[in-house]
Amino acid sequence: MIKFKLNNLFFVVFCLVVFGVKASDKPYQAKLKERLNYNSQHVLDGFNLTENQTISSKFLPFPKYYSEEVDAFLSSKMSQFNVKMHPLILEYIAFWTEQPMQDIRSWISVNQYYKQSVEDALGGFIFPDEIRYLPISMVSFLPQKQEENGRSGAWQLYAPITLAMGGTINEKEDQRQSVLLNTRFAGRYLQKLYVKYHDWTLATTAFVCGASALNKALLQNGNSKDYWDLYPFLPKETRDFYPAMMAAAFVMNDKSWKIEPYLLQPKFATKTIIASDTVYKEQILAVLNIDKAWFDFVNAEKTTPYYLPGEEILIPKDESYTQVQIASMYMWNKAVYFPVIADSSYVFYHTNRGDHFSDLTRWFGPSLEEIKRLNSLNSNTLTRNEDVFFRVAKKDSLLYAGFEGMTNAEKDKASGHEGEVRPTPTPSESKPSTPKPVESKPVIPKGAKVVYYTIKSGDTLWGIAQKYNTTDVKIQAWNQIGAKIQPGQKIKIYME
Repeated sequence: MIKFKLNNLFFVVFCLVVFGVKASDKPYQAKLKERLNYNSQHVLDGFNLTENQTISSKFLPFPKYYSEEVDAFLSSKMSQFNVKMHPLILEYIAFWTEQPMQDIRSWISVNQYYKQSVEDALGGFIFPDEIRYLPISMVSFLPQKQEENGRSGAWQLYAPITLAMGGTINEKEDQRQSVLLNTRFAGRYLQKLYVKYHDWTLATTAFVCGASALNKALLQNGNSKDYWDLYPFLPKETRDFYPAMMAAAFVMNDKSWKIEPYLLQPKFATKTIIASDTVYKEQILAVLNIDKAWFDFVNAEKTTPYYLPGEEILIPKDESYTQVQIASMYMWNKAVYFPVIADSSYVFYHTNRGDHFSDLTRWFGPSLEEIKRLNSLNSNTLTRNEDVFFRVAKKDSLLYAGFEGMTNAEKDKASGHEGEVRPTPTPSESKPSTPKPVESKPVIPKGAKVVYYTIKSGDTLWGIAQKYNTTDVKIQAWNQIGAKIQPGQKIKIYME
């Protein structure tokens, strides 16, 4: 067998000509270059890039390699995808290794930074290890604007898919910007696709290119599951994800290329403050003069543009920030974020099971339209455990602040509606989401080992349950808690 040694694009072009293979879609490479540059600039804005002292600061070009080496790597390390050697994979190896060194090292550094978050989020799913190269090859871990095609987040999810997988997207919040949540939604969707296609190549293709596009391609090529048979029939704007992913995996596993991630050190050390009132991100940035890229990076798991009382905010550990400055951020441009009418103030209400919009308008006074506008709500359905806020008369603010501990009858009496018949909710209101029941008597598995876990910001009971191979209902029962949890709260988990 003839061995070809590869060290530049000459061999790739040769393969494309000899084997009659169409060159990769250049727009996809242009998009990756754009993301690499954005990624690099984002890292430069927020961090000092410290060299790892155990390695040389001089890096050599990507080492020469044989085509057989790539083929062997794909057969052994990417076996779950049944991938075959192809000139386009060689082209993308050249693409990754010929980017500016600054971009490549920043890319590797960010991948390392988020590695644990991705592994934690995927811990409850049965996936091949190779799946982690998919978001890496998309170069989309850092928070960034939504793509023109509507995709967003680490796994480039469409909004309808995110919503179908249990995510939240509205004017106030886009959970795709959280790496942890985005990965969790992607995991659920990939699992559904694998159940449908029973093949990881087809599942990932449907994930990136769309299930309908894949189904159409399968019909056009005679139902062959070989990716290179499908390639000509897939959308041009996304089909190069596959060779880009395989090439990224090969490059990152080549230990002879002495590329190491930077030790990412924030330009400012951080400290945590607890929000004492509702405050928007823009208010924090303006008053404390914080770089937006840095703030978004260190607070990457925050998916709403505002912080509620009690939530943690990471800010630079700068002694020049006085208590007066921190307190003043709640007041900066407050009229824009919280328009005030004379003698009025705002109160929060945490919705309960059985609450409807008609109840809120009766107790608090505003119209349905005002409630939805003030809270950026689109749906006519009021869900349980949602924080909603209202503008009320200042003299009544203390009264309304105590509503959460009252029964509906007590709320009716306090708001002057005692004895009135509660309005019949509209059909869209009459079907509140049904929470999972909490077991009244916790059942502790015989011989189980108890683990104590401290809730972190961004945690959910569902995610914790997936990590420890149990259910959120059991965790609630073991700890006699509801669905709402707070950072710093300690819970116990019994592992069988």
